[in-house]
Amino acid sequence: MARAVHRIGPCTPNSGKINEAWDREFLDRLVRRDVEALLSYSDHDTLRDAGQGALEIRTHIAVAGATEGSPIELWFYAPIPIYAVGCTIAVVDLDQAAQT
Repeated sequence: MARAVHRIGPCTPNSGKINEAWDREFLDRLVRRDVEALLSYSDHDTLRDAGQGALEIRTHIAVAGATEGSPIELWFYAPIPIYAVGCTIAVVDLDQAAQT
């Protein structure tokens, strides 16, 4: 018999809080491809300032590195308190990099 297991991470005192200013600063750095700033994030500081969900920025930074030369465009960002997330839609234009 197959079972689906959903693991819920540990709660912290900051669970459910959204640091919109931190999110927007990160997204600005990502869109501008500020490599020095993106590589300056530590897990400790990220957890302290933006909470446990923010460690996903590692994935965003890896994608930015893998798509160097392709513009990143932020389409949407909004904090969604009921879900305790900052919702982001961004795209990487791979075609534009191929044309340069």
